[in-house]
Amino acid sequence: MMVASSHALLLFRHTASQAVIARWLGVFCSGWAGVTLFFVLSGFVLGLAIRRLESDGSAGLLRYSIRRLFRIYPVFFCSTLVLLAWIYFGANLLPGISQWLGEPFLGYHPSVLNHHTPVSLMLPLRNLLMLDASLNPVTWTLKVEMICSLLLPLLHYIARRLASTGKLLLLLGLIWVACLGKSLLLLGFAQAEVFFDSSVFKYLFLFYLGYLLPDAGPFLFRKIKASAALCGSILIVGATAFFGASLLSLGAFTDDLRIVQGCGAALILAVILYGAPLKSLRLLDGPIVSFYGKISYSFYLWHDLALITVFRWFIYTAPAELWRPCPLIWVGFLWLTSTLLATAIAWITFSRIEKPFIALSRRICLRLAPEPE
Repeated sequence: MMVASSHALLLFRHTASQAVIARWLGVFCSGWAGVTLFFVLSGFVLGLAIRRLESDGSAGLLRYSIRRLFRIYPVFFCSTLVLLAWIYFGANLLPGISQWLGEPFLGYHPSVLNHHTPVSLMLPLRNLLMLDASLNPVTWTLKVEMICSLLLPLLHYIARRLASTGKLLLLLGLIWVACLGKSLLLLGFAQAEVFFDSSVFKYLFLFYLGYLLPDAGPFLFRKIKASAALCGSILIVGATAFFGASLLSLGAFTDDLRIVQGCGAALILAVILYGAPLKSLRLLDGPIVSFYGKISYSFYLWHDLALITVFRWFIYTAPAELWRPCPLIWVGFLWLTSTLLATAIAWITFSRIEKPFIALSRRICLRLAPEPE
């Protein structure tokens, strides 16, 4: 969703107050923050699954790996094929659309939906193997999700033999790995910094943070669960750390604020899962949240592309006199339009691809590694 703030910058560029509004749009529509929360939540959900498989040994681990592969890759594969088809044939099919999609807007991902992208054999291969995210920028997170979810059972195997202090030290060690690249940069090892900062291992601590929630959450709220005021205060602290990290900008060190953001995300999830039932959180039980929870993965893959399409169409077709008097209203309208478009595509993808492949993974698991009776 970060592209929303990028397009908003053009609409709000005329005054200082409008720039402030654009900055806050960047904070609350930040895909960076959403990815952090997603990784922590994934660690929590996957950690519960791994704990349930603990007594089943290698067969349980095989089922876990198959389900992760079938959960992530089929939708990614199909969406990538659609984007490749557009890159190869879009200019011939819809030349008018491809003209305004082919021009990079504000330098935002010029390869996305751009039929002028240099086409070679390596383009589809690197994208399909998750080595490149040039076709759909959000897919860099899928490689992180895939690798870290397969490393989480190893962390579980190590952590289950450790006391609480040992688990905390393991977490600090993973955070140290996340900071290692910048530490080497400060020491003058620029090439080493590039290697570590391009590695998925710097995100592993977020998954482990989520993994620890079933242990840390009940311990944290054991004595204060009955106090809505204390739970609300912890929620405010977590939200401040989570959103506050998006407000700061430290150049090359901005990404390291993810540590603060991850801790904030863990506190938010801990309050929701183990704290007192707060009235402000009842919205999470509503049908809209439940619906988007179902299609969240497909929605994540398509929403950024829908935003690019809708905003670029508007920028290149609508005269400035139309939106200049009320830019905030137009940004909201275009965001809502792109959300509805992405929702429709995501529902089709979820029902036609996600659900069938999830069911297929279960059948494969029953055949290859039956669950114990």
